[in-house]
Amino acid sequence: MSKIGIVITCRCSTRRVSMESKMKQPIVGYHKDEEDDWVAELVCDHFQHVRHNPPWFCRPWVVTLEGRKSMLGFELNCKKCDEGAPRDKG
Repeated sequence: MSKIGIVITCRCSTRRVSMESKMKQPIVGYHKDEEDDWVAELVCDHFQHVRHNPPWFCRPWVVTLEGRKSMLGFELNCKKCDEGAPRDKG
């Protein structure tokens, strides 16, 4: 009789998304939401969660101040811009 196991690992690499956003916006700041998750503030005044929750979301840079600072200016896909959504920051 053999044993079968499942191993899930975090590779911390960029995930490919089948429908990529056309609008990329740089990160200009961060804040935490009511559930204590990090949220990126984009130059377009939209907000986007940036979680490190392996294996689903692998962003180890989120957990340290230095990591977050290093990603300022990094462009994220902003689906809210693509959809013409109103600004989150007012």
